Amino acid sequence: YTTKSTNIMHHIVRAVQSVVWKGIESLKNAMAGVRQQSRWIQAAAVTTVGIACLCLMKVYQYQQYNRKEFEINANSAPRRVVLITGCSCGIGKATALRLNALGFIVIATCRRKESVEELLSDKAFAKNRSTSFQLDVSDPDSIAQAKQDVQSFLAEHELTLWSIINNAGIAPILPFEFQTQQILRQQLDTNLYGPIGVCHAFVPLLYGRTAAVPKSTI
Repeated sequence: YTTKSTNIMHHIVRAVQSVVWKGIESLKNAMAGVRQQSRWIQAAAVTTVGIACLCLMKVYQYQQYNRKEFEINANSAPRRVVLITGCSCGIGKATALRLNALGFIVIATCRRKESVEELLSDKAFAKNRSTSFQLDVSDPDSIAQAKQDVQSFLAEHELTLWSIINNAGIAPILPFEFQTQQILRQQLDTNLYGPIGVCHAFVPLLYGRTAAVPKSTI
């Protein structure tokens, strides 16, 4: 991310900002008394496209600026521990296996015990000290037990938690009017209060928040 590319991005952002302001001015003029439908559509379209472009430019700029900070390489990945919830199947399991293949140490948590055993029996997954624990994010007691398991694992291998991925979630395929109060509460416990509970438990273990700082620089 060089100075030259920074200047280019700066000019692009300024240009997009100019388009946004022109669109806003056009919209103001339309609202002030111009009632022609085409002017309304033009003003709204220019403003919307301009704002969308500005957002994309800002995201790109941020990603480029932080590219080196999150660069994955053979030296850093083996010392980074990632905790993922909902790894029994689907996106959670695929993410756990992918990060493991990249060299990260993965703590894959699953609600079902048989899913934990399946991951632990995978030699390719466990060869770099990646592991799996049982965790039901909708159960506070399960979260507390998983935290103890993770703390013991980190202490045993002299590691520090680097990232938390709240993946666990449920989505009943039912129209709202057919969902019972029990189903709705289960969704809230899993999709809302679950991630909150996980963050409350595991964020204090993240790198930089405890005295357990890795000996080598990451």
